[in-house]
Amino acid sequence: MPIVWPEHIIRLSDNMLNVRNLVDIHSRIAGSGPGYKPNVEVLNKSAIVLAVACWEVYVKDLATFAFDTIFNGISDPKKFPQNVLVEAAQEIRQAKDARRLLELAGDGWRSVLKQHRDNLIAECNQRFTPNTKSINMLFETMIGFKSIASTWHWQGCSNQLALKKLDALLNLRHSIAHNVGSTRKVSKYDVILTLDLVNRLATQCSNGVRAYLVNEFKLQAWQQVSVQSPSQGAR
Repeated sequence: MPIVWPEHIIRLSDNMLNVRNLVDIHSRIAGSGPGYKPNVEVLNKSAIVLAVACWEVYVKDLATFAFDTIFNGISDPKKFPQNVLVEAAQEIRQAKDARRLLELAGDGWRSVLKQHRDNLIAECNQRFTPNTKSINMLFETMIGFKSIASTWHWQGCSNQLALKKLDALLNLRHSIAHNVGSTRKVSKYDVILTLDLVNRLATQCSNGVRAYLVNEFKLQAWQQVSVQSPSQGAR
């Protein structure tokens, strides 16, 4: 049976194709032999910045798809995570207008929750760094999943090491973006490692959220995925 890839994984793979294209351009210009090639380092730096951008988009995509899966799969607001309901109703309470409480009547909770989702994504689009703290907070406030970063581990890489690897990648991206002339040398190998890291983190996130939806809400979610992409196959 052919693999049916989750939409968020397909979108990540499509976005990351641009990063892989930069690696291919690097090889065509400078060859694939060993050794540092300074004349094409700008391609490596661009690939790092773009890969982090892809990771950020993926995180928001996954959170949104997970929310929609819960939202479309339940009919009783009491089955939604309590902390999410509290967050969603916060704006109404802060408005100090008793008439706004009517928005919660009947099926009004659906509009309130959808607005909560849209507000969270809008805030992320304005200011969001895809680090451990921000990602944990997004998934907890969006779908009630606490500490999604705890799912980041795989053979040969502990959770603590995975967190350090993400921190190092984000620090490198920040250095490239804000200190172009003084950042450390960035090689094609750095880009290859980044591709692998984003792929593995994305896989762990997808499977972790899937398990959460199945176990907590008894919902049919996307299938579990392995460390591969629909365009590249297994690593």
